[in-house]
Amino acid sequence: MVGGYVSLLCSIGKKPLDYWSKRQSQTGHVRRILDTELYENVVEIQDLEPTSIANTSIICPSSPRQFLNIALPFMVIVIKYMNVDCRFQLQVNGLG
Repeated sequence: MVGGYVSLLCSIGKKPLDYWSKRQSQTGHVRRILDTELYENVVEIQDLEPTSIANTSIICPSSPRQFLNIALPFMVIVIKYMNVDCRFQLQVNGLG
């Protein structure tokens, strides 16, 4: 945590999926690759079978009994659109 900000997924570090659990189908994978346009390491989540797109995913926190306890009122998400079908799901629970 730096200055109140929490980085949950940063592909530059040695363990980018440290807070995450991975779920992969037989035809899917979650891996760190070098993006040829950005020239940066990125986390790639891909499934070759279109019907199992929801079966390859990453989930944070890794345990359903845990919570992130983020107090800041905003979230920054950067996703590169690859011109393929994808699904992004975010659940926010507030106490007040």
